Amino acid sequence: MDTIYTELSCIAAALTAGMVLMMVYDGLRLFRLFIRHTPIWTGLEDLAYWLGAGLSVFFLLRSRNEGEMRIYMIASVLVGMIFYDKTASHLLFTLLKKLKKYFKMKEK
Repeated sequence: MDTIYTELSCIAAALTAGMVLMMVYDGLRLFRLFIRHTPIWTGLEDLAYWLGAGLSVFFLLRSRNEGEMRIYMIASVLVGMIFYDKTASHLLFTLLKKLKKYFKMKEK
């Protein structure tokens, strides 16, 4: 019974990590809306983000699973990212589009 709670705890941590990773990426997306970027800077920012995301998932696996890579942990991170992107992130950017006239944002 202890094992089930441990595994559920790992899944909850992975889901949360996925949502936090998407929150950080939304911050980067918001930054890009307000400040013009060249493709080189966008690429460097994405590279830094994905390196950080990879390291954070690595440390999550290391701390929760003693470094064992389990597919359900990776899948839980991805599900957390998708869930946040389709819910809170979608609402945030929909609201920003409606409030666009009050902010100075670059056009896409």
